[in-house]
Amino acid sequence: MTSHERNKRRMARLPASVRALVREGKLSADRAVRLVGVPEREALRIASAGLTRAQFRAAALEARKAPPLAELGAAERARRDDTAARRDLRRALHRIDELDATLRAYERFTAEPISPIEPVRFRAGRRAGAAVALLSDVHAEERVERTEAIPNAYDLAIAERRVARFFAGVVWLTRSAAAQTFDIETLIVWFGGDLIGGDIHEELLERAEVPPGAAALMVRDWLVAGLRVLLTELPDVRIVVPCSVGNHGRTTQKMRPATGYGHSWEWLVYQMLGHEFRAEPRVRIHATRDEMQYLEVFGARLAFHHGHRIRYQGGIGGVTIPAIKAMHRWEQWRPCDYYHFGHYHQRIDLGQIAFNGSVIGPSPYSFAIGGAPEPPTQSFYVLDALRGKTLSCPIWVAERDEQ
Repeated sequence: MTSHERNKRRMARLPASVRALVREGKLSADRAVRLVGVPEREALRIASAGLTRAQFRAAALEARKAPPLAELGAAERARRDDTAARRDLRRALHRIDELDATLRAYERFTAEPISPIEPVRFRAGRRAGAAVALLSDVHAEERVERTEAIPNAYDLAIAERRVARFFAGVVWLTRSAAAQTFDIETLIVWFGGDLIGGDIHEELLERAEVPPGAAALMVRDWLVAGLRVLLTELPDVRIVVPCSVGNHGRTTQKMRPATGYGHSWEWLVYQMLGHEFRAEPRVRIHATRDEMQYLEVFGARLAFHHGHRIRYQGGIGGVTIPAIKAMHRWEQWRPCDYYHFGHYHQRIDLGQIAFNGSVIGPSPYSFAIGGAPEPPTQSFYVLDALRGKTLSCPIWVAERDEQ
């Protein structure tokens, strides 16, 4: 490569302003090539300084020297600070644009006054309804001693108080529903079985305060007294009492589907109730020989069963899954709108299916099988003539100091 070609390549590397001085004749090509690698501003200063040849070469050489590391670090920090400042400026401008858009939207929305929201006003009036109360799983004569593991005590005296609280709760809730919306002319009170503990297990004989027959007579007296309270406190209400036998009140070793009623202390109690109120037109005792009892109110079909035919072996979902399966099986025989069960001492309301709680509450047996220590509760709801089941709630049958 000739010296001319080398100088030509070097000239191409010079800043445009320096090449312009060469074209204008203000700077020779020999001097210009010595400015290769010199910053443009410094190159222009040297070219226009009128230096001698030796001074020019020395100035160009000095200008091409790399700056100290400290100067390079300062320059890099300055560059980064400048980049960060530009980034922050862009973000700030973007945020200003967002706020400006929000302000314009707010001004657009508030340009006209917002109309006030008018509350929905329901039509005044009352509807027909029937009250439904569930009483089951009293286990009247069983004795429960309060221990560190069992947060409950139970005996005949406590059982009688809790049954009385049930009937008082039915009165209070029926009046409350009637005071608000409903014209209640019918009260359904289900006696759902296991009103006594019986002697179907040997342990029950040890825990029972009285034999099954004596317990049955005591329960009969409690139920008679409770129904008379309802007649007195709710003078305008007709009382329908569907009655189901449980598995504890039987006198046989196993439950008998066809003749179980005839071997049940509870079915005998229900017949006594029918005899007791045979002259009372406002009370109807409904105790057939079937395990399932049926009623119809406002066109809705109600089914009542103690629940001992529902088999539950544990699993996710609790007793609700077996109950739904059992309901579908029973639907093949007679479709119903609402099913009522007891037996499992758990108050669960699934809408179409309702499980009642218990009067006895937590016991060593429920602890042994891993049941939840549910407080002693029974159930109440109102059957709206137009919309069906509503106002479902528990009846707390235990005193506060008993829990």
